[in-house]
Amino acid sequence: MLNKIQGYLQQRNIDALYIPKADRFQGEYIQPCDEKLHFVSGFSGSAGYALITKNMGILSADSRYTLQAEQEVDQDEWQIVNSADMRLEDLLTKHKIESMTVDPWLITVKQVSALKQHVAVLPFEEDPFKQWWHDRPSPSKEKAFLLDVIYSGVAAKDKITQITSMVQQPLLISLCEDVCWLLNIRGKDVPYTPVLHSMAILDVSGHVHVFLDLDKVTLEVADNFKGIATFYSEDTLVDFIKNIPVLRYDPAQTPYAMMINRTAHYDSAQENPITLLKAKKNKTEQDGMRNAHVKDGVAVINTLYWLDTHPQKEKLTELDVVDFILSERKKQALFQMPSFSTIAGSGPNGQSAHYKPAQKTNRCLKKEDTLLLLDSGGQYLDGTTDITRTIALDQLTDAQKMDYTLVLKGHIALSTCVFPKGTTGAHLDILARQFLWQHGKDYGHGTGHGVGHFLSVHEGPQRISKFGFNTPLEPGMVVSNEPGYYHGTHYGIRHESLELVVESAHKGFYQFETLTKVHFDITAIDFNLLTPDEKNWLHHYHHNVLKSVLGRLTPEVQTWMEAYISIKT
Repeated sequence: MLNKIQGYLQQRNIDALYIPKADRFQGEYIQPCDEKLHFVSGFSGSAGYALITKNMGILSADSRYTLQAEQEVDQDEWQIVNSADMRLEDLLTKHKIESMTVDPWLITVKQVSALKQHVAVLPFEEDPFKQWWHDRPSPSKEKAFLLDVIYSGVAAKDKITQITSMVQQPLLISLCEDVCWLLNIRGKDVPYTPVLHSMAILDVSGHVHVFLDLDKVTLEVADNFKGIATFYSEDTLVDFIKNIPVLRYDPAQTPYAMMINRTAHYDSAQENPITLLKAKKNKTEQDGMRNAHVKDGVAVINTLYWLDTHPQKEKLTELDVVDFILSERKKQALFQMPSFSTIAGSGPNGQSAHYKPAQKTNRCLKKEDTLLLLDSGGQYLDGTTDITRTIALDQLTDAQKMDYTLVLKGHIALSTCVFPKGTTGAHLDILARQFLWQHGKDYGHGTGHGVGHFLSVHEGPQRISKFGFNTPLEPGMVVSNEPGYYHGTHYGIRHESLELVVESAHKGFYQFETLTKVHFDITAIDFNLLTPDEKNWLHHYHHNVLKSVLGRLTPEVQTWMEAYISIKT
């Protein structure tokens, strides 16, 4: 495949081809038919890109996926780089790339604007993948469905009225998550995220023009939006916006292909107002998230009980854990699907932050592996969950207990902080890293990401990261709290709970409410490293978890959990 692409570049005298892990909706999870990066390289991570020149192939991924890339990609053909060490702009300069072609649907207006400072960006005249990818899968034909207002909290008509009052020009909505949120509609077009592939124009009168595969629109959906929205075939969107004299769009979200041929000089490039409104959950969504996390806690606690009491634990595999936790979630009311591919990494597999068990890599849970990193989540009609717990498979060494406890101390510090209005995640990130830093240790990923409500498990604009994101945390936002530590080739540790930003007792200050309802592994903690306040937090958190799930566990599991969290170490 690499040779074909390089021949294509030679014929057209273009220096490079850029292939991001993306689709035209800029979502994290994409359909198999859009997996162009995987098709050319074999890399299956959810973030990364390929830069192919006339004489080499470069695969770039961040620290979560570099180990995975090394396992999946033919390193005789591909050079793997960590995106934190070398940006795309750096690669262009290093390899003297003056011209680069790209599918204009897979790159945003903002990205192209930045890249034009370094390279001539040449959009495809015709997509060459139509010639290269002969057995390309067909797109999804899953039907759209409505999300009842008992879960969304606000009717679509009221959301439309609110957004219309905030804009003065027709608004282009190019992210399908935003269309789904606005209309209280969902779909099953991609794995793990209940989105309907669609884009929309909200006109100044408050009418929504929705562009999608019309075969997905059921009679129920069409009837629900009479007088509110009109549905069009997705291939008419580009021509439709040509007839709009002035358009408001978000350059960070809008595919370059949609703006190439626009001649309007007065278009308004501004942030999409839906992004922030979607991030700040309303009361119904907040209560739904609380309910979803109690149910999800039951599923995870049942899994931890099964692991702890299994008579032949060492014969269990990582994939057995993946299957069991899914079976437990399926028992919970309103469960729809996992919110991402479950990460169950034992021993050395835990060192890869986003390791996904597969038949080739699947390991038994051997005692000598000592630790199992289990990161999983669920999509429920009333909320989205994401939780990581690291489990001791056998007696840990003092060094392992120290690592486990240092990560836990950072988790507690972030969970208990009180912060003033205007604080961003970048301001708080150090709280989670401070104890690791004191021992010369760190982790390469961010500390927290935003989470949607029965939408994407990774949702912006809020984040907790040392890399600098300037969106202030506001009440109603949900963000993960997930410091970690990854020890060479031996094990990985991560503690993740979801936190809801709420008002504190002090005017103008906020704090976190921990949504996740699952205990930590007490046998893995070095209690000598915890302060009295940290021990008190852990005690109260565990008893709050127990109180939340009472009556939902079997007597055997409840007795086990009561005894487990009362262990004195």
